[in-house]
Amino acid sequence: MEIAVVGATGYTGVELVKYLSNHPHFHIKKIFSSSQFGVRLADLEPSLDGICNLTLEALNSENLLKDSSVSAFFLCQPHGTSFELVKKLVEAGKIVVDLSADFRFSNSRLYEKTYNVTHPYPELLEKKAYGIPEIFKSDIVSSNLIANPGCYPTSIIIPLYPLIEKKLVELDNIIV
Repeated sequence: MEIAVVGATGYTGVELVKYLSNHPHFHIKKIFSSSQFGVRLADLEPSLDGICNLTLEALNSENLLKDSSVSAFFLCQPHGTSFELVKKLVEAGKIVVDLSADFRFSNSRLYEKTYNVTHPYPELLEKKAYGIPEIFKSDIVSSNLIANPGCYPTSIIIPLYPLIEKKLVELDNIIV
């Protein structure tokens, strides 16, 4: 699968590029940045030399969907910045994996209560899959918007899920 990484110059983007560069089913075709472009990512991040020799492209509407062979986009942007981009990519029929918290909740009320800000696309919250394949694999496979959970929720959900599923622990007894 031909993919693009948006926000490739930040910590999450760099680590994702390292991981995906060795993945047998993904080929990184494009990398985007809103602050640095026109230079090789490896020139900014020497640990990527020999791993990713792509040149950063400017993050704008014109560049984003220029290459139709890119079918999936991994967004490594700060919280609160991926709303418009996600909407545009989903509408274009692309697969989106958002690593920010912008689409992690299933409904806008919970999102707004947590972040004290109105979610601009509540209809997308209802369509997204939560990116823990150990639990939500069928949802992930059938969705074109995957909200990647953070490391802390993942570290809690993965070990608790089998206990909850087998009713070995009651929900109101969980304190994390």
